[in-house]
Amino acid sequence: MPTNPVRICSQLFGRWLLLFVGLIGAGTTSAATIMLNPSATSIGVGQAVTVDVNIAGLGAGSAPSLSAFDFELTFDDSVLGWAVISFGDPAGDQLDLTYSGAITSYDDSVAGSLFFSEVSLDDQATLESLQPASFRLAQLSFYGMAAGTTVLDLPSITLLDAIGDVITIDAAFAPISVEVVVPVPAAVWMFGSALGTLMVLRRRFQAVF
Repeated sequence: MPTNPVRICSQLFGRWLLLFVGLIGAGTTSAATIMLNPSATSIGVGQAVTVDVNIAGLGAGSAPSLSAFDFELTFDDSVLGWAVISFGDPAGDQLDLTYSGAITSYDDSVAGSLFFSEVSLDDQATLESLQPASFRLAQLSFYGMAAGTTVLDLPSITLLDAIGDVITIDAAFAPISVEVVVPVPAAVWMFGSALGTLMVLRRRFQAVF
């Protein structure tokens, strides 16, 4: 993929801002749960699959709320090809509750890795009063490249609350697997089905005579 200087500057700014906010906070708060939810666990070559990155365990209309996140997602890029990322959930971006324009960034320059982050520009009162306890952080879209199975993992996760303290991760997080298979052409299925029917009829004919 061609290098985009504007995108790279945005990525660097977003990640440095996340680091800066984290250093200011320097504390820790209660654990949250991160989950990867695929739209399918088995797809054909050339078919699409989406993976939702979800969070749960925050306060519902109270602290802790999420003000920033940074992830590294790893996968086998010979099996899955990455297509696009969409931040937020169907109800809207929960880190941009006042439509102030949260800072989002992603970096796909390392093969088999996707780095993505978001920093909210909403204030503490807004995040803690309006943000729900669970929601989708981002949706990642992939497509099947070749037959095989790949593990999607998050080896690096950083979460910050509304005052810049680190939110710890629940130990229950588990990677997911997605299988890519080569679809059998419809004509082959039809031939196999017809052959099976003929064999059944032949056995019945032999049994009668």
